[in-house]
Amino acid sequence: MAKPTKKDGIIAHFGAPRRLEDRGDSQFSEKRFMEIRHLRKTVQVPLDYDQEAQLGRHMPTTRLGSKNYIDPLAVRAAQTCPTDVIIPGARYDVRFFALGGKTTSIECVKFLRSEGSLQVGIQGLSLFYGLMQGGFPPDRWVVAIDDRGHLFADDEGSFRVPMLLQPLVGSSSLSLGHFNCPWHNKHVLLLSKRIG
Repeated sequence: MAKPTKKDGIIAHFGAPRRLEDRGDSQFSEKRFMEIRHLRKTVQVPLDYDQEAQLGRHMPTTRLGSKNYIDPLAVRAAQTCPTDVIIPGARYDVRFFALGGKTTSIECVKFLRSEGSLQVGIQGLSLFYGLMQGGFPPDRWVVAIDDRGHLFADDEGSFRVPMLLQPLVGSSSLSLGHFNCPWHNKHVLLLSKRIG
């Protein structure tokens, strides 16, 4: 692998990425989607998991500056149903892929599909954050992208994508990005698979 440059600084911060071409996957370049391998974790969903009450249970809505902050628009977004619904009691393999440059939402969706990832929406994003107890990539927006038909549309008709920031210091934030805006190296894709 080439020596990391300033542009590729995220590699040095998170560790060496998995080489996608080693799996025979030539559609996506190693530099575009880089797995943050040391943060991969298996989590088990509580038996009493309730998708409709998810945000209030695992990420309590609190004021800005306290332990967790949820954008009021994100609370509205929780009323939409993601492509894949989390199953109570099931186990999930949770992984993160850093973006190595400007990437569209459609490219991200195609990549997630190529990896066999579920699309779990804002409910899965907040659940995994709660279960992993701070195990998200620090100081990066973790994005739970989905097909447009399963995303919340705001009052202007713009499709919004759930994302969560766990800063190095301070409170975490759950917010919404825009499907039509490109993602970059401050964003990380959430990838998850049910394993039992």
